[in-house]
Amino acid sequence: MVNDILDLSKIEAGKIKIEKKPFSLNKMISNMVSNIENLAKKKDLELVLNISSDLDFIKADEMRIKQILYNLLSNAIKFTGEGKRIGIDTCAVDSDAAISVWDEGQGISSENLEKFLEPFEQLSPGYSEKPEGTVSTWQ
Repeated sequence: MVNDILDLSKIEAGKIKIEKKPFSLNKMISNMVSNIENLAKKKDLELVLNISSDLDFIKADEMRIKQILYNLLSNAIKFTGEGKRIGIDTCAVDSDAAISVWDEGQGISSENLEKFLEPFEQLSPGYSEKPEGTVSTWQ
């Protein structure tokens, strides 16, 4: 959590260095999925991967992409009820890569959508279990 706060402060101050280098998106996702899969299994969640075979090497900051995906997948696990599904979809869009993280959770109420994009904002969506941590997203 402290590292996330420090990273956000650096981003807002324009002091974070993004290191764009070619890497295999498919390999990175495959490697990180084993950690996420164990967390998902503890909640009896199915992890669905729709990884495009025609999208492999991209030029981006691998560490930041991995960090974003891990945060989004961790939230998907946290806020999705047992026995449901979470997933990652990737595809090529023109010369860009599109990555989607999705879940079958309850979702965010319309009155909380504006607060959702505020850094470190914790929403109260009326879940049966008290949510932990903060909610953040990257696009």
